[in-house]
Amino acid sequence: MAYLIPCVADLMIVSASMALLVTARNSAANALAVGSLVFGIGATLAMNMAAGWRHGSAGALVAALPQVALVLSLETLMGLVRRSREHPSR
Repeated sequence: MAYLIPCVADLMIVSASMALLVTARNSAANALAVGSLVFGIGATLAMNMAAGWRHGSAGALVAALPQVALVLSLETLMGLVRRSREHPSR
């Protein structure tokens, strides 16, 4: 079961992003969703960097890259969905 623990932070990021997407219509961000997103990003970055730290600071930075890619790609996708809701195709 311990190998599933890193998935918890990633799932927190995805679910918080989805919650923010839903609340974007109201133009008021949900404080719990924002907090979950920030905590999830921080937790998974810390776990990845701690795993790569034994290879030095460069190893820690390389270990953080998958998380950065996840967050950037997820936010890019959320941005596309938000824009498609603002300007639906005809």
